[in-house]
Parts: sequence; structure tokens; C-alpha cells
Amino acid sequence: MGKKGISAFGSGMRTAPVVSSVAVRNDRRPTGGYSVRVLEVNVRDIALLLRGAQLRKAAACDAALSPLGANLSQWGVLRAVAAVPDASAHSLAVQTSQSDQSLGGVVAGMVSRGLIERRQGPGRAIKHRLTPQGSELLDRCEKVVVEAMVEYLEPLTDTERVLLQDLLRRLARAD
Repeated sequence: MGKKGISAFGSGMRTAPVVSSVAVRNDRRPTGGYSVRVLEVNVRDIALLLRGAQLRKAAACDAALSPLGANLSQWGVLRAVAAVPDASAHSLAVQTSQSDQSLGGVVAGMVSRGLIERRQGPGRAIKHRLTPQGSELLDRCEKVVVEAMVEYLEPLTDTERVLLQDLLRRLARAD
């Protein structure tokens, strides 16, 4: 059952119930051997930790992209347009987890900068393609995002990075 205490949502609120306990083997003891700890899993903590990690990642990527005149949202749109040339605005919005209105604003700015071109599609649909300048910017963005992510993930060992990637894939695919 939940415990009463101080939480990130304010003083005195009830914390989320523990959903499981797990014994964890810790091989990092400097004297050799290993120790076992029992950790309680609090779903609210997981939600807050994921959000905090996402915010730190977004800030690191935005800071790396800024000198290129880009941000994380624009990089996502460049990637989506490159992955699916001639995609509709709605399709791009879905791919980039933006509303149609938000995507429209981002794309309009990118069109005015000569990064994306729009063409009339069937019916009312508008098709989107990268211009040569857009492709070049995407290549530059890819490099700085990789550098930012390597730095962001620096606290993790190689094994922990592989585990994190596997866990995030499983969560992203969960139905």
C-alpha cells in the first residue's frame, strides 16, 4: 500500500503503491564479491524519472542543434520527411508526435528557410520533400545529436546502454 510523505507533487500526498520488489545483484563492490539489495518499484517515481530524463535529453539535443539554427522538433520533422518523401502534413504530425497545427508552424518556418518544399498532392493533401539544403542540414543535425547523446549517456556503462536501449524498445512497442 502507498505511504504518506513528501513527493514531487507536493507535501503530504500519498505516493503510488509499490508494484513489485526485486533483489538486485551489485557487482561493483571494490572489495570483490557482490551484494544483494531489495529495491521497491514505485510507478510514480518511474514516471517522474522518465520525464526528467526526457527533459534533460531534449535540453542537451536542443543545445547541440542551436548553433545549426535547428531544434529537436525541426530535426524530427527533417527525419520524418526524409524517411517518407511526399508524406502529408497529418502523416508527419503523427510521426513526430505533434498536433497538425504545431507541425504546420514548424513546416512553414522550414519552407521559408528553403529546407522543405511542399507540393500539391491528391485532393487537399500537401506532399513534403527535403530540399538539398534540408538534406544537408539533416546530415549535420544527425552528427551533433549523436555527439550530444554520447555525452548524455556518459554516466552509463556500455552494458547499461544496451540494457537501456532494450528496455526502451520494449516499452515503446508495448500495446
